[in-house]
Amino acid sequence: MVVLFVVVTFAAFIALDYLLNREKYAVEAEQAERPPVRASARPFEPVFVNGVMMLPTLRYHPGHAWANTEGAATARVGIDDFAARIVGPISQIDLPLVGRWIRQGEKAFSVHQEGRMAEIMSPVEGEIVQVNTTLRESPQLLRDDPYGVGWVMVVHSPDLSTTIRNLLSGSLAQRWMEDAVERLYRFFAPAVPAMAQDAGPLKPGLGADLDANRWRALVKEFLLN
Repeated sequence: MVVLFVVVTFAAFIALDYLLNREKYAVEAEQAERPPVRASARPFEPVFVNGVMMLPTLRYHPGHAWANTEGAATARVGIDDFAARIVGPISQIDLPLVGRWIRQGEKAFSVHQEGRMAEIMSPVEGEIVQVNTTLRESPQLLRDDPYGVGWVMVVHSPDLSTTIRNLLSGSLAQRWMEDAVERLYRFFAPAVPAMAQDAGPLKPGLGADLDANRWRALVKEFLLN
């Protein structure tokens, strides 16, 4: 009888606890059924400068290439949204050779558009240790996602901290981009309809309809060819 009394009393306590806390248990059960929340692949918010997307974590070269430090002596490199938009549909990209030593401001790789070419300067100095071979088969990634899967190369730079200091970042980079967009407006004037209005994104492929001379002037002024 004593054992039975203990069992009944214990069961009564369990039932009473459930009645008093059933809402809490229901919430915990619901949370347990939910899939785990994955961390964002891009844990930072982009900023838009006159319609051009910039990532505040990157460093920018005046020739519109970017560098992202990955460790004390390694940087990933690509072209920025501004360059991707003015170049337009990219039919081919000439990747640099792995093992090549490249200097800051030296021509690193080139993009082709309908028989025309633009060369991109390296934002950092060092040895090229990896290239994005996916771009050979899918060069449009350079335009569609220039800060993501459209990256171009990885450079090992023994003196990366010094090299990076020569690049633009933060509010200085944003002011530089504002100036670049304003100069682009003047370059295309009076063909204002070719540009987006009200600080919207720049129309992709702005250079696609230029003749050979104007194309050369475009890449010389903005990509420093």
